[in-house]
Amino acid sequence: MSRNETEPLLPTDSSSAGESVSSLRKTQIRVGEALETHKAHAAVLFLVLIDLLLVSSEILLSFLEDQDCKNGNDSHDEKPRWLELLLRSSIGILCAFCIEHALRLFAFGFSYYFYNPLHLFDAAVVFASLALELFLGGRLQEIVGLLIVLRFWRIVRIIDGVATAVKVEHEGEIQRLEAELALARNEIAALKAVAA
Repeated sequence: MSRNETEPLLPTDSSSAGESVSSLRKTQIRVGEALETHKAHAAVLFLVLIDLLLVSSEILLSFLEDQDCKNGNDSHDEKPRWLELLLRSSIGILCAFCIEHALRLFAFGFSYYFYNPLHLFDAAVVFASLALELFLGGRLQEIVGLLIVLRFWRIVRIIDGVATAVKVEHEGEIQRLEAELALARNEIAALKAVAA
């Protein structure tokens, strides 16, 4: 109780505030770099393919079960366990994609989505798919399966991201080599001047 009640609880000097901002920015940079690695892109691609298989299987098996029920071979009304497992797995993958977008928003900010509308479209597809999976039931839930076509588009986005990363890497290498070439030319010119 030695602290005066009028003193602020958080430090007010600019150095500690600057350190926390700097620490936050460093974390954002680390998260951004992690999200842009080839391993992260491969993991997202793997999840997209698994999700594609899950939703396609869910649609196909639901259709086959409906046909079976129409033929009188199945009389129970509750959802089969395998269908529930497919649905929950797909929701889990969608949650992982939502976390990915939350991390991207943290690392890159809103400008990441507004400077590249494909990223905004991707986020909209992911969040809409999750909302529809969670809140639609019965026959309407089968409509959600049609969103798999839109989710499949994420593969295109990942390929675009990898191509951009490779391009940036090569541009950096070209700049480095051009700088070395300019330095070598300057050295040759200096040696010619000394020899003359």
